[in-house]
Amino acid sequence: MKVTATKKFGSMMVAGLLLWLLSLGGFRDVTGLMSRLRGGGPTISVVAPTRPDATEFFAAEKLRFKVNGADPTSVGWLFDETDYQRGNVETEFAFQYDEAEPALVANHMVVAVFRHRGRYTAVEAFVKVRNLRYEAAAHEDGSKIALAVPKTVGPGWRLRSICLTSFQGGEYKTVSELLLAIEGQLDTVSAEIDPSTLDRAHNPQVALAYGLPDRPEGTLTLIRPLGSILPPSGRGAAGW
Repeated sequence: MKVTATKKFGSMMVAGLLLWLLSLGGFRDVTGLMSRLRGGGPTISVVAPTRPDATEFFAAEKLRFKVNGADPTSVGWLFDETDYQRGNVETEFAFQYDEAEPALVANHMVVAVFRHRGRYTAVEAFVKVRNLRYEAAAHEDGSKIALAVPKTVGPGWRLRSICLTSFQGGEYKTVSELLLAIEGQLDTVSAEIDPSTLDRAHNPQVALAYGLPDRPEGTLTLIRPLGSILPPSGRGAAGW
């Protein structure tokens, strides 16, 4: 019973700390404190898992975040003060195109909250991404969902594959790879999603893999929640 009570108390503490961060101005206080105490203690690292050598990231690109300098069993991850995930020392996330910041580079924020050396700690990091908008379309076609995505993005990245993925346990997992139809289309590639596969996808996402012709080992993986590109009516187009 003591163990259960301790776990419940710990969960209440994390929830209260997140409420303070999100609603009561606590994030500003934490950020100010961290800026004064920066230089030691845990940090957050960020990497594009399919482009591990990348130093520049893209809007909607799959990124992996990790707490370094600590080994917590549970971490509360907060992205841009709006998206919260409860997970462990590592998690994945994709910052989507920011319409409120139409500049070429968008600044994003991530905060990790966890227990370290007997007290709760909040660590923040800031991530810059190329704020590019990728046009795509999705609509219902009979019993299937039809997608149309660009053949190329950015400076010469060419489409290699499209997958339906599921976000679980802090990572994007492939549910099924979609067949591509390229013929007869100048700028886009078509693919279809069988609705029966959606039953196997928790929080379904569409993952697009792009590559450079002269760099077969590097892949730019873009992630987009399926629900955000499929209009409520089931017909139409949306931007990435």
